[in-house]
Amino acid sequence: MRLPSTGTSGSDPTELLESSGYAAPAPHYVTEFGMDYPLSSHINNNTTTTYVYTDNTQYNNYYQYSGNVHSPTQSYMLHGHGSQSPVSVEDDNSSGLGAATRASPATIQWLLDNYETADGTSLPRCALYDHYKKHCNEHKLDAVNAASFGKLIRSVFNGLRTRRLGTRGNSKYHYYGIRIKADSPLMQSHIPERYSPHEASAPICRPSLKRPNTAMSIQHSRPASSSPAPRQSPNAPPPSVVNGHHSRSDASELDRLSLGSGEVPFIQTPQSDGLIEALPKLGLELAHVVMFVNAYNHNCSEVLYCVKQLQFEHIEEYWAAFWQPEDDLEDEDKTLGQARLSQQQLFSLCTLPQIQHWIISLDLAFYQTVVDILVPDVLMSNMSPLLTQSCRNFAKNAEHYLKKAMQGAPEIIQKKKIQAVKYMAQGLRRYTSLNHLAQAARAVLQKPDQVMAMYNDYIRVDMQQVQEQAGWVSGCDPLMVHHIHNAFKDNLQKMAPMEEWAEWLESIVDQILAKYYDKPVQIISEIGKQFLLNWSCYTSMLIRDLTLRSAGSFGSFHLIRLLTDEYMVYLVESRIAKAVNRAMITVISQPSDYPLFDDALPPLPSMSLSQQYIISNKQSEHIYDQKFTQQRSIDSRQVPSMGNDILEVGSKSMLI
Repeated sequence: MRLPSTGTSGSDPTELLESSGYAAPAPHYVTEFGMDYPLSSHINNNTTTTYVYTDNTQYNNYYQYSGNVHSPTQSYMLHGHGSQSPVSVEDDNSSGLGAATRASPATIQWLLDNYETADGTSLPRCALYDHYKKHCNEHKLDAVNAASFGKLIRSVFNGLRTRRLGTRGNSKYHYYGIRIKADSPLMQSHIPERYSPHEASAPICRPSLKRPNTAMSIQHSRPASSSPAPRQSPNAPPPSVVNGHHSRSDASELDRLSLGSGEVPFIQTPQSDGLIEALPKLGLELAHVVMFVNAYNHNCSEVLYCVKQLQFEHIEEYWAAFWQPEDDLEDEDKTLGQARLSQQQLFSLCTLPQIQHWIISLDLAFYQTVVDILVPDVLMSNMSPLLTQSCRNFAKNAEHYLKKAMQGAPEIIQKKKIQAVKYMAQGLRRYTSLNHLAQAARAVLQKPDQVMAMYNDYIRVDMQQVQEQAGWVSGCDPLMVHHIHNAFKDNLQKMAPMEEWAEWLESIVDQILAKYYDKPVQIISEIGKQFLLNWSCYTSMLIRDLTLRSAGSFGSFHLIRLLTDEYMVYLVESRIAKAVNRAMITVISQPSDYPLFDDALPPLPSMSLSQQYIISNKQSEHIYDQKFTQQRSIDSRQVPSMGNDILEVGSKSMLI
């Protein structure tokens, strides 16, 4: 076995070996045992570096030999690469490659089996070294130090760079250009337990945080162009992927499989009208707008990846990395031939109304996508309690994450973005609560004895008394109430599953609002809200009657009542969102909410409608529309009596 040359003239490695009393067999190059991958490392001072191997099992390691050794002509010649990354201990040329880099064939194969090169991905350096030490412990191997391991992994994976990534004050060195293979067991074993990113003693590094791509290649910058940025392919992974680091929420693979699908929405790039005059005053040009749009879309793709992986705790870091870019990365961008927005340029762009409008438009569409991914179906049965709690925790912390990340940003964009994230948080809380009710109600409906007890108690309800009191308050037609009452009783008798109950409730809402599909959204909204009040009034009277009778199934009825009330609100909310073509999470808004758009529609006016809100003949509709247009109270006029329009609800007919 040959030892590394000391570089002293006249010294022969073979003589040094023989003087130690050990006669080694002839060396064999790595090509002789069939390795089909290239070994690569730095080229230091134009000195060729070669790895040789001996077949003696007692010394089955690679040894680095630097000297006048003629390497084979195959592709195992070592290749260097330029140092384009911030200098680390491993990249510093002053350290050289004098230290021996040793690794067994099993370690080399382990690296190839578990890792692969990939552009735009990175891994924390300490996490990868922890994997290596665990591998050595399992196979009874002597682990090299971190610096030697860095040289080893660079010899196996060509083109790796070391970059310092992360938020200000928390940046760490990462290997850039490598990721864990999808089928690697490390994907499962690398889930940290009870890891807190604020604990300095945590054994696992923070996630791989690539600097947000506020940079774009200078050669692709077209100052005169106002065309929209190309939309990212839905199937393409985000440019910077947090690979090999799992959420500390301990979400299972089943939780991830239960999620919906979705990509970052495409919003038209801000029009150049008005920007051309405003940008020079800020010392900017259209190229900066293009860079900002690309960077913002890129940041959204990073956040969306965290959502799909249920790594909510990393979202704060991605937001902070975008709004608080590190100044020490500027030199790296210049080296790579890229230009990036400074924080001052970033904040200056956010003072422009056109940019603000684009940001909020994308935020609302993006946050709706996030909600749809996490809760694809509010009645879904496979949403685990852990996933529900993770979503609710994210909803609770999202506003704090954003406030912390946007410190120093213009006040107006802070307020608008915080209001947008509040809508997302409210939607997540409502929909996860509704799903919790649905799962509890599903458990009741799947028990025949409980459903039969509910049926026996329900047929004893005095519906005449309920109609007398609730009908006087709501003004609903008694025959309509009678049909809904019979349909509810039939569903109990046939022990309908949750899906049939949902279809029945949906058909009621659709047919109540069907005749107003071509009306202004204000009318549809008020009709829907009045229907919800009437529905709640009747269900309250039913619960009152069951309470007075001490019904044994009162608890089950109370649960079903909560579910139907909440689901009706959800259905009306979705119909209004569809009618006005806006994000569903923004439908339930308050007048006190911070306005998101300068040209936004005013809040839906509060109108005093008649309790008999379903107008069923042409004369009544004409009167209603006329009163709404003149913004008068419809209560000041006499509403014509209800007609006898028949609407089918499921297998039942409703007289409206």
